[in-house]
Amino acid sequence: LGAGALLAFYGLARQHTGRVWALVAMAALAVSLPLLYFTRNPYSEPVTLLFITGGLALLTEALRRDRAWAYGLAGLVLGSVTLARVDGFFYLIGVTVFAAVALAAAPAGRRRRVVGQVAALVGGVAVPTAVAVANLVNLSPKYLHDLGGEVRLSVAAIAAVAAVGVVAVVLAWRTRLLHRVAAATGRWLPAAGAAAVLVLGAVGASRPLWYVGRIRNPEPGQPAYIEFLQRA
Repeated sequence: LGAGALLAFYGLARQHTGRVWALVAMAALAVSLPLLYFTRNPYSEPVTLLFITGGLALLTEALRRDRAWAYGLAGLVLGSVTLARVDGFFYLIGVTVFAAVALAAAPAGRRRRVVGQVAALVGGVAVPTAVAVANLVNLSPKYLHDLGGEVRLSVAAIAAVAAVGVVAVVLAWRTRLLHRVAAATGRWLPAAGAAAVLVLGAVGASRPLWYVGRIRNPEPGQPAYIEFLQRA
């Protein structure tokens, strides 16, 4: 599972950079503490990583191919993250944002085509998500009861993002407001996004200096193994 997740991550990185840098990124992920720990057993974290990175790689390919079936395939893989973990519903917020941006940015002559592509993406996501909900309700009711608040919070966030997205699409298709905003921010927005990624990376890298997590109910051998990896 960990090897499959790494290959999917390499495939995603390779679509945006050269072979060497994609290998460097994959190697850094391979020796990170989360992957070292969670690949010892069939945990759900590597499965989640596999579905997310694989789905994003397929979504990038769908953008290149410009075909509805490619978007449907990407949605099928992205939506499967809900089959791996109950917090997989959280990642569907990103799918909602993508759908709203794609529709709002669609030129007048391509709107019908883009609507079909977004519909294929959402339809692909809906299939495994429906199976995940059915599994939770029928096979894991206690688990759903214990973590139901997390699921409801994710669903509420998706609904809120979708509502904002509908407003954005209406503004983009009926007015020139969003086009003017894009023209005004187009020069510095990519640089701001890159800076935000660097800041988030620095915060994440510095986390051991200012935060130490405590495991409430550790499984046998868990603290000793993590301590061993950290010392090594």
